[in-house]
Amino acid sequence: MKPNDTLVDALRMALKSLERTELELAAYVTALGLLRLGGAYPEGLDQLLKAAREGPPPSILEKYRDIHAAIEELLHKESAGQDLVQLLRNWKPTGPAN
Repeated sequence: MKPNDTLVDALRMALKSLERTELELAAYVTALGLLRLGGAYPEGLDQLLKAAREGPPPSILEKYRDIHAAIEELLHKESAGQDLVQLLRNWKPTGPAN
């Protein structure tokens, strides 16, 4: 295992964790939005959260799919370390702040 492999694994794990956190937050935002519309605490809140988790916003999925693909592509190049650092410096997540 190369020294960079540990860094790459840590980066993949951090991005996956960030993605899961953003998807979970989106599920709660969706459920709370539905609560506001209904005006009362529905007995089916767990079902609302489950449905929101199973149908995450495509914009979040696309954002992370793009960065994962870019990282994987860079890892197969000889200058992977330098290119990866440049990618992370230039990466500007888009979309509204959570």
